[in-house]
Amino acid sequence: MQHYKLSKFAGFFRQLQAGSAASLGVLTCAFVYAWVTPIVPRLLAPDSEIPMGPEEASWMIVMPEFGNFISAVPAGVLADRFGRKTVILTSAPIFLIGWIFIMYFKSLLILNISRIFQGLAVGIIYTVMPMYLGEIASPKYRGAV
Repeated sequence: MQHYKLSKFAGFFRQLQAGSAASLGVLTCAFVYAWVTPIVPRLLAPDSEIPMGPEEASWMIVMPEFGNFISAVPAGVLADRFGRKTVILTSAPIFLIGWIFIMYFKSLLILNISRIFQGLAVGIIYTVMPMYLGEIASPKYRGAV
């Protein structure tokens, strides 16, 4: 009887663990959007490494949405063809490219391109993650995962 109770919860904990690990992608998306809050005042300062005005800062803030718009539909198609987990994992190098460009290149053009790369990855995560979580969770635990 005791073994049955443990095995019953083991399935739930495995699903919860997989869902939590996959949801780290959503946390990375939050970093993309939250990063601009402390950095914009520094970029608008006269001694900024990347000089820009308010208009350029506004464009830099919305650049991920262009990437998001571009990648959302192809991400769904690719998820059907190659699998949800595989497509979610491909977003990691795209995020990495975006962050590396931000860290090492001090140009407004490269900053905007890196933000588009980040948006591509955000579009993948926001499109495929709900499908993946719906597939890995049994109907009984779907809302909890």
